[in-house]
Amino acid sequence: MFITVFVPTYCRPQDLKCCLDALSQQTRLPEQVIVTIRDIDRETWELIENSTFESFPVVTLKVTEPGSLAAHNAAFRILEGDIVAITDDDAAPRPDWLARIEELYTARPEVGGFGGRDILYRDGELVEGDLQANVGLITWFGRVIGNHHLGCGGLREVDQLKGVNSSFRVELLKNFEYDKCLKYMATHTSWDLNLSLYTKARGWKLIYDSNLLVDHYSGRRVGMAERPSVTTQLNYDAQKLVNGIFNQTYVALSYLPNSKKLTFLAWSILVGNRGRRGLLQAVRFLPSEGFFAIQKFADNLKGRWLGWQQWRRNSKTKINPKIRKPLNHV
Repeated sequence: MFITVFVPTYCRPQDLKCCLDALSQQTRLPEQVIVTIRDIDRETWELIENSTFESFPVVTLKVTEPGSLAAHNAAFRILEGDIVAITDDDAAPRPDWLARIEELYTARPEVGGFGGRDILYRDGELVEGDLQANVGLITWFGRVIGNHHLGCGGLREVDQLKGVNSSFRVELLKNFEYDKCLKYMATHTSWDLNLSLYTKARGWKLIYDSNLLVDHYSGRRVGMAERPSVTTQLNYDAQKLVNGIFNQTYVALSYLPNSKKLTFLAWSILVGNRGRRGLLQAVRFLPSEGFFAIQKFADNLKGRWLGWQQWRRNSKTKINPKIRKPLNHV
């Protein structure tokens, strides 16, 4: 089995070095590693030029457009072999990572995507939380459940993999390209949701294993605000939140069956969650946050509305030929 590891990177050369070092310690080495680097990222180019890679060949791709989607599209166009394993430049896969990936795909020909748990660190400290059995699911009413960094239990089928610890069959990605309408602000959110639902829509299974591990050190995000779940009024970035909600809404509406689209929008607007607040969440936080809770609710509405509008335009004009088959089993 030919396995490629894909690592997109931007302005985090020391993180990338740690990632490549971890890949060189795999018990099952990759056939190649593809690293996408922005043309303006001089420090990372210097790192690559001054490094020698004895464990595997490193293929570098120069990317001139900002955002993760351009990096992914560039890498996907040159993929060869059987499996592509994807991780972030601020992650260090455990030594048995690729061996477990190869074993699973060999034993399960019906599996199109396989991923696992990322042990999350922030500012050098382990992010702790209660372990969760429900990981990577989309409920009947459209709630997207993550919890990939807190997963427990054995192998199970899921609806979504987390990008930092994911892998896919190369044959799936040969004709895949992300839609250019997805919004960007230092990164593109929901790309892993997009790729996961694309895989399931074509009849393949996604499998999550909490024993497939990477250490994820949550490196500095260049030019990016904090995640919405941890924002305060001092560091809040409304446009970043709107963009993220737009992406999730557009991707979900593109793949959910018609019977689920309305419930997804209704739950997102009326309930929501802590980071992407619907009406009930806004009321919940109103006593402690005042107008800030209303602002987050308004930004959620804006992102949902814009995402719905974009989906409607694309579905009418059929400018997204990659979406052909609805996802009927989430």
